Amino acid sequence: MRRWLPRTRGGRVAAGVAAFLVALNVLALVVSYLRPQPGGTDGSAYATQPQGAAGYAELLRRAGHPVDFLREPLDAGRLDPATTIVVLDSPRLARAERAALARFVRAGGRLVAAGAEAGRGIVARPPRWVGAG
Repeated sequence: MRRWLPRTRGGRVAAGVAAFLVALNVLALVVSYLRPQPGGTDGSAYATQPQGAAGYAELLRRAGHPVDFLREPLDAGRLDPATTIVVLDSPRLARAERAALARFVRAGGRLVAAGAEAGRGIVARPPRWVGAG
């Protein structure tokens, strides 16, 4: 019969530490599966953290509104003025993206924008951002 345990004390300690680390990783994987933590970028419709918009997107979907996600720059394609675009806490939009949103709004599209940069460079007089609730 072959013996699989290390023969030296140092080898047994190393094997014990390795087994402990493997067990710890398995436990962390089980915990993250059973109780996932919120995450994602602020304002993202994929983000489940408190500053994310996944809950808002799901609320709209459950209320019967079709929800699509733009995965390319706003100036990459035609924005349909029969729709509503929601831009929340976006990082600084490129000049071309702001111009595309301005054309979208002038053509009759509805824009819901929130955050420190909301509306800037898109409409003539955007609301002013006030950080206090």
